[in-house]
Amino acid sequence: MVQQDRNIMALVYVLAHARSLRRKQRGIYPLVIQELEQTLLSRKKTDRVGLPGLEKGREGVIAAGAIIIRAVMETLGMSSVLVSDLGLREGVLIDLAMQL
Repeated sequence: MVQQDRNIMALVYVLAHARSLRRKQRGIYPLVIQELEQTLLSRKKTDRVGLPGLEKGREGVIAAGAIIIRAVMETLGMSSVLVSDLGLREGVLIDLAMQL
């Protein structure tokens, strides 16, 4: 699955900072997202402000984004999600190309 969403991109950037990964690395994996979810839920919204990689204003929705992406991955039995910072059309083309 290829996903493009600002909340998902925020998760990728937070994960990249937390794990010293390159920002170009766009994969999200269930165990990693679950760990991040627990970290985010253990902090108050005010404690999430300034979290490396998290853009200002997303501290209130980032935990919900982690829960949603984990739930979708579990429901669909997905082992990973490729996140794209391109638009919907580009995402559809990438997904089609990956199926070839």
